[in-house]
Amino acid sequence: MNLSPVFGMVSDPSGAMRKGLAEVLKRKPLSEAGYQGVELAVHRVEEKELSESFWKALKAQPVVIADGHHRYETALKYRDEAGGEESGHVLMALVPFESEGLLVQPTHRVARFETPHLYKDFLRFLRSFFDLKELEGAGPQDWEEEIASLKGPGSFGLVLQEGGRTMGYSLAALDWKRCLAAQREKLPGHRDGFYALDVVCLANLLPEGGAKVTPDRDASRVAEAVCGDDQTLAFLVRSVSPGQVFTLAVAGERFPEKTTYFYPKLPTGVV
Repeated sequence: MNLSPVFGMVSDPSGAMRKGLAEVLKRKPLSEAGYQGVELAVHRVEEKELSESFWKALKAQPVVIADGHHRYETALKYRDEAGGEESGHVLMALVPFESEGLLVQPTHRVARFETPHLYKDFLRFLRSFFDLKELEGAGPQDWEEEIASLKGPGSFGLVLQEGGRTMGYSLAALDWKRCLAAQREKLPGHRDGFYALDVVCLANLLPEGGAKVTPDRDASRVAEAVCGDDQTLAFLVRSVSPGQVFTLAVAGERFPEKTTYFYPKLPTGVV
C-alpha cells in the first residue's frame, strides 16, 4: 500500500486547474473527516471528466516537492530495483501554490553555545552586522507578528536573556551587500534569493561547531529556551511564501531542513 502522498506544488497562473477542481468539489464526497482542525473531503474523478485545459495547464508546469522528498527518493530506488510499469508510479498530491488558504509557517531556531565566551563573541559579531531594535510587543507571540511584518533581506528576530528579563529585538542588516558577500564566501554557488531566506542567512552567520541549533515552530517555547541561560539565543524568522518556494525550487535550489512548514498538512492514509 502507498498511503502517504508526496506533497507536490504546481503553478496555476491561468486558474484552469483550480477551476477544474472546483467543479469536482460541487459533488458529494466519497468520505469526510476532521483532523487537527482541518476538514477533509475525498472525491473521485475520472481522468476524462477533467477538461483539456486542465491537463494542458498541469502538464505545462514542473512539480516542486514541498514535503515528502524521502518518500519520493525511496520511490525512485524502488522503481529502479523492482522494474516494471507499476513500480514507476507513486501517490502524489498536487496543489496549485496560488490556492487560497495555503500557508507556509515559519520554523524558528534556538542556538545553545558551548561556552558563555562563544555566546558573547557571537553577540558582538551580530552587532557588527545588524542594527538591533527592541521589539514593542509584550511577549513572543507579539514579537513573532512584528518580525513577520519586516521587509527586505537580512531581517529577523533575536530573543535573549538580559538583566534577568527575556528581551526581544529585531535585527536588520546594516549592509546587505556585505552580509551577502560573507554568505557567498561561506556557502558559494547559490542565487541571491536563496541567501535572502532568513534561515539560510542565519545558518551562514552562526559559527560552525560552536553552537547546537534546534528548530521549533512555537515562538513561546523558543522564548522559554533562553530563560535563565547565558549561553542560549533564540531567533524568530519570517515564513517563506509559496511563491518563493516554487521560484527557488524550479531554479534548482534545495531548501535547508525545517525551512518550511506547510499548512494544512496532508495526513497519512487520507486516500
